[in-house]
Amino acid sequence: MTARAQSESVGVILLTAVVVVTVSAAGAVVLADAGGDESTRADLSVNVAEEGVALTHNGGDSVAFADLRIVVSHGNETWRPAVNASGIVRGDADDQFERGERWAWRQSLDISEVATVRVFDAATGTLLAADRRYPSGASSLTPTATPEPDTGAPTVALSSPDGGETLLGGSTTTIAWTASDAESGVSRVEISYSIDDGTSWNTVTADTANDGTYRWTVPSVDTTNALVRVTAVDTEANTASESSESTFSIDSTPPTVTLDAPNGGESFDGGETVTVEWTADDAIAGVDSVDIDYSTNGGASWSAVTEGTVNDGSFAWTIPDIDTTDARVRVTATDALGQFATDESDAGFTIEGNASDTPPSVTVEAPNGGEVFRGGSTTTIEWNASDAESSVERVDIEYSVNGGPWQPIAAGLNDTGSYDWSTGEINSTDVRVRVNATDATNNTESATSSRFAIDSDDPEVTFVTPNSSAPTYTQSGQDLTVRWNATDATAGVENVTVRIGNESTTLVDETVSAANGSVALTVPESATAEGNYSVIVEAVDEAGNSGVEKQSDAVVVDDTTPELTLEVEDRGFPFFFWVERYSVGWTTTDGSPHTADVTVYREGVEVDSFSGKTGQESQVFSVSGGQGAQYRFVLNATDRAGNSREIEIDDTSDGSGSYSEQKSGTGDGSAGNEEKGLSNLSVSDLDAGETGQQQSISFTVDGGLAAGETVTIDLSDPQAAKGGGNGRAEKVNYYGATVSGNDDAEFTTQSGDNAVITFTAARDIDDGETVSFDITGVDTRNTGQYTVTFDRSDTNATETVTFDVG
Repeated sequence: MTARAQSESVGVILLTAVVVVTVSAAGAVVLADAGGDESTRADLSVNVAEEGVALTHNGGDSVAFADLRIVVSHGNETWRPAVNASGIVRGDADDQFERGERWAWRQSLDISEVATVRVFDAATGTLLAADRRYPSGASSLTPTATPEPDTGAPTVALSSPDGGETLLGGSTTTIAWTASDAESGVSRVEISYSIDDGTSWNTVTADTANDGTYRWTVPSVDTTNALVRVTAVDTEANTASESSESTFSIDSTPPTVTLDAPNGGESFDGGETVTVEWTADDAIAGVDSVDIDYSTNGGASWSAVTEGTVNDGSFAWTIPDIDTTDARVRVTATDALGQFATDESDAGFTIEGNASDTPPSVTVEAPNGGEVFRGGSTTTIEWNASDAESSVERVDIEYSVNGGPWQPIAAGLNDTGSYDWSTGEINSTDVRVRVNATDATNNTESATSSRFAIDSDDPEVTFVTPNSSAPTYTQSGQDLTVRWNATDATAGVENVTVRIGNESTTLVDETVSAANGSVALTVPESATAEGNYSVIVEAVDEAGNSGVEKQSDAVVVDDTTPELTLEVEDRGFPFFFWVERYSVGWTTTDGSPHTADVTVYREGVEVDSFSGKTGQESQVFSVSGGQGAQYRFVLNATDRAGNSREIEIDDTSDGSGSYSEQKSGTGDGSAGNEEKGLSNLSVSDLDAGETGQQQSISFTVDGGLAAGETVTIDLSDPQAAKGGGNGRAEKVNYYGATVSGNDDAEFTTQSGDNAVITFTAARDIDDGETVSFDITGVDTRNTGQYTVTFDRSDTNATETVTFDVG
């Protein structure tokens, strides 16, 4: 058979309410009472062999068989053998399992399969140890020899306290050691101390773990003969001890100190040097240092004479130049452990000062009145202080609000002349600062500033117009008035900034004085200005606080005129030849609210009108006048921003009962009161007898021209002036000429005696806008003057201009 593993095993470490299972230094199972009772300790080991399982008691205290339960699992089988004296194969057969005894349970086990042995606490069922082993074929359940007991003592060494130290009674210190046992291991450590050089011992702890340190509360005693002893105990109760190498001290009593002089009743001059005398002692730790203080008011307050002087019993003190009849001296002695004691003069003594009683002079330079500061900001307080006979020793600064009590700002400052003060959240127009200067002889003088203001609140802003609930409509280039109310209770509003814009664009902003509750802002002329905008008003008070109010979508910039369509149907004379009926239909569209009016004129006189109807509308009406009367139908629409457009249709009454006119037209983008036409007509002159010349043409649109409308430029007069029916010699030839400089203009006729250029508006042309282009490739012969005719499609109005060939 092949050897699998050692059959002697160590159980898993577990804690239970009754028994603690640990591992000894020798590697065997140790059972101990969980409550700390040292009388129940045993060193056990488990043996698994081909013929069964054995449990051996290797040392320590006896264990009752009734406290143990064993479960063995092997292959598919599980056994629970009875644990009692009948299983003893070595030792006496009582109910106690004792050192040197072996208990065995015999059962044939296959060495090729793992056996599991588990040991339980019989009372609680708690698993104490478990192990898995291949049974050994070479082991025997019946031993031939009794194991040797551990009779060797542990080793132990104490490292602290080891002698020479001085410890403070009642403090906590660390006891440190090292301990070991090569055979069974150190099971516990005992610690004790002595205050009589080892004559007697007091227990610190009877059972602590061998972890090398223990925090000890030093007893409150006085001794120079203290020792600490550490005792290591192994599992066989073998012990070894070590004490401190030499004694150490414990000091629980402060020093003693007596002030000898001055002790009361003496009289000294200011500036005189006197000797302070004392006696101080500390029996154990020794006096480490002495502090000396004096009082000029019977001990109500103290000032330092010296700190940390040696304990030599005297100190030369130069008395301050002051006047007092109740001066005292105090001496404080401190030992090496920080314990201290004091003694002071039994009664007061007199000091007669020689210094002047004239106070310093002081003035406050800033703030000096009228300033306004922001609450929570830092402002600099400035002063001038001097003393002709002494020196300014300290400066105290205070403030008062509305005549109330003085509050401290800073105390005990050096006379630097300035101090940065964080004002705090104050709201008042009556704040004052007071500077108190004190000289070397305790004379004090004060100076107070004039009143100033501190404002911690933001101004309040409310809108009047425009606002989100009632937006203002306007056009680029027009003025827009913003009205607001801004107030500030403390500092007053200094200025107001008004801004019109949105997240990406600021149309206009302006800052005005607080006295203005309104401002007129001019909306800039821009091709991208159209849209909805917010109005933001920010008010800033004199302290720099700001309040902001915003009205979203309160301004609408609209530069687009309404879109219009007008249709007129002549329904003839259905009843009487002098009564004619017309059907009028129109549409109006605009991004802004708008109004529309339709007016009917006969022979230039208004005969009917329809007002306030927008969108898609129609109206049928009858007029008297007979055949041949001239009618004009005018549609006008104006939006809320002031953009206006007007179109019209003319008709002659023919009484035929059929449509004589049916027209639709789109407005020209001009205001309704602007006359539509053309002006500033220009056609450049040409040179006689030249070919390939360039001729420039331009005109100005009055009243606007709607997209899709046309202007025709008739060049037939110069084109027809060539050899032909009129017998005139050729003057100007536009054959093959081209138009450049404007994509909306082109030759629509260049044949025969006719030459016509048509300009078609690709967009709305604004009132006053100039249109220009060039004709390239013009030929001439003789000199002469020629007429060019311009005609608008939306008004049928014509204008002429001449040019010369010379």
